Amino acid sequence: AKVKLEFNEQGLNAELYINNKRMDRDISLVPTSAITGEGIPDLLYLITFLTKKYMESRISFNATETKASVLEVKKTEGYGATIDVIVSNGTLRSDDTIVVCGMSGPIVTPIRALLLPQEAQEMRVKGEYKTAESVSASVGVRIAAIEDLSTAVAGAPLLIVPRALKNSKNAQKR
Repeated sequence: AKVKLEFNEQGLNAELYINNKRMDRDISLVPTSAITGEGIPDLLYLITFLTKKYMESRISFNATETKASVLEVKKTEGYGATIDVIVSNGTLRSDDTIVVCGMSGPIVTPIRALLLPQEAQEMRVKGEYKTAESVSASVGVRIAAIEDLSTAVAGAPLLIVPRALKNSKNAQKR
């Protein structure tokens, strides 16, 4: 109630996101905790919902051009150093070769496994993962690779060696 009052004093209408019936006019408040992570799934849901509702006609998907970003570097039991990645466009396959920015130069490595959390489980919660053959846009995935990923840089783009050049003997082209 105090936060809503402070917004109102500034001339802005605010409502708890679950009770907000006028999302185009009122600010949606999503309570979150940086300590426990509570509310983050709700915030991501709201962002996705509003993006779909108001920008659906401007969102395009191009399956031929894969774009992904490294979110975090973690140790995963049984896989060693892994990277959490968000695929924002295209498709990432388990037989792809990836290029990631590392602290001491690029890391070029084949993917060993694409790991997804079990149903109704968040990626940051420890637990079992299921492997996938491929993942498409707008999905978070944990990648285990053959090479060591412990020096990968969070926030950097993840690139895919073009599939047409994957088996090329000419390393310069790859």
